[in-house]
Amino acid sequence: MNISNVRTAVPATGLRSAKNRHLEVKNRHEASRSGARQARGAQLGNILIEMLRRRILLIEDEESISEPLVAALEREGFDVVIAATAAEGRELFRSRGPDLVLLDVMLPDGDGKDVLRNIRSASRTPVIMVTARGEELERVLGLELGADDYVTEPFSAAELAARVRAVLRRADAPATDDDSGVLEVGEIRMELDKHEVSCDGKAGI
Repeated sequence: MNISNVRTAVPATGLRSAKNRHLEVKNRHEASRSGARQARGAQLGNILIEMLRRRILLIEDEESISEPLVAALEREGFDVVIAATAAEGRELFRSRGPDLVLLDVMLPDGDGKDVLRNIRSASRTPVIMVTARGEELERVLGLELGADDYVTEPFSAAELAARVRAVLRRADAPATDDDSGVLEVGEIRMELDKHEVSCDGKAGI
């Protein structure tokens, strides 16, 4: 018998099994690649969302005030950084570059207005003063130093979140040539170009 003419017969079931195993391996490999792509896409999406979140620096030493504010602002989608002292607030402002600052006037190691002066000496980042001191002179002084809004206690977290959104919208709005240079907060009106302040229609300081 000529050995070269002998052919080994392979059962059809064996061929199907080998083919099925090959398909299973191929499908697992493709599923693994697809899962990896989806994971990378989700990771990139989370990074993008984090980059787009507006960062708020809250400089407030009283936890009874800061904790509900942080919870409310985070529900609104903001990224909140907390500082309990004026010194910590200055450092976090330099290192974290917030989109807006919520600044308490009375801090354990200094006056919030001094922090506002420091911020305004180097930046136009929006600042909202948050305080229990609601006297007219205090509000006018804060606005003249460069605060964008002034909120006095008692206030709700929802109101403050709304004020934050409003100030950010104004900050994001493009400047126009016909900008009147007028800032109004409640009954206080400031004509920035003329350096004049009035309250309820009456000339102030």
